Amino acid sequence: MKINKITTDYVHARARELFPEGKLILGVSSRGTDYIRLRPYGHPVQPTTEELIELVIEKIAEWNIDYVYLATEEIEVVEEFKNVFPGRILVTEGLRHGKYDYEGWVTELRFNRDNDRYLQGLEYLTDMYILAKCDYLLSARSGSVEAAILLNEGRYKDMHIIDLGMYS
Repeated sequence: MKINKITTDYVHARARELFPEGKLILGVSSRGTDYIRLRPYGHPVQPTTEELIELVIEKIAEWNIDYVYLATEEIEVVEEFKNVFPGRILVTEGLRHGKYDYEGWVTELRFNRDNDRYLQGLEYLTDMYILAKCDYLLSARSGSVEAAILLNEGRYKDMHIIDLGMYS
């Protein structure tokens, strides 16, 4: 997958800003919103935030992790992670969803800002590409995680993919 130079430069700049030099980064993707509410048939079941936090605690100790890069579309998940891992959570700037009670897909929702569709796409790509730049990966499967694994080209020192089955 190729992205244009402007987007590539933007993504690389965000990663440089976020990642302290010489530190080990665990990339964690937490899907929620429509995945949890709608349970789309044939899509991977996602862990709860509590289950994910427990696994992150284990992996920080096992892999001697310095920081956790968290890719999520939910404000509450960021807040929970920051409470459990103060000073160790790295996140991109961007708008996130609060309590998700919408009956449809998250991609149908819009934020009240200029160029929102473009910015949402850029934020999604940025999270995906930054996940690919992490030293380690911990996540259930999702489209962005699959893309990050491909973009990483086998450079992860280790990864833990959570398999809770598929929604049926």
